[in-house]
Amino acid sequence: MSDESVRNRPALSERDPVSGTRPEWAAVDYVLPGSEAGVRPSGGGVPVVELASVWRRIGARVFDQVLVGIIALIAAGAIVESVSDDSVWILLGPVIACPLLGCSYFVFSLRWFGTTPGKWVSGLRVARLWALPSRINGRTALVREFLFGAIMLVPGFNVLYAVLFLVKMVRDRPYHQSQYDRLASTVVVRWPRTRPLPAPGAEAAPQSRTALA
Repeated sequence: MSDESVRNRPALSERDPVSGTRPEWAAVDYVLPGSEAGVRPSGGGVPVVELASVWRRIGARVFDQVLVGIIALIAAGAIVESVSDDSVWILLGPVIACPLLGCSYFVFSLRWFGTTPGKWVSGLRVARLWALPSRINGRTALVREFLFGAIMLVPGFNVLYAVLFLVKMVRDRPYHQSQYDRLASTVVVRWPRTRPLPAPGAEAAPQSRTALA
């Protein structure tokens, strides 16, 4: 983590991009989905970035979970086949493979691409809060995804939690930030699919809303 990112880590009161306190060092302003966004300057003379809508976030999460599930089933099948004489591993193989692969999938995708396959399809990116969009570093990606991956490790509870999480996203309108985003000081924003995010520290101004796809 760079010195600048440490200095510019939002305080607790600054970790909500809509209702939180805007820090003095903020490089962007945020608007809710459907509002005009892009390089148009806000009242503070900084670019305005559009937050991800709840339906885009749900669609992205479902896409990613299905993809991770398919990969995990293949891996779990390989584990079960290789230890076919050990009933314990036949039970534990799928339980361990799913959350570990899921956490690795999200951390790797966010660190190196700033998005996941599901978020890319939905035109979304994960960026540091209050900073011009750029890819988050590995530590931030791990903080954002590890707790969710750990919860997914508990059979039965993981399904219940996923359902409750989706219900919360639909109920808390306008939903614009998860507890994992607040923990990691990140935000999910609209971003053109054809325009990759710069590396951490190499920040770039957002494009106009008409370019978002």
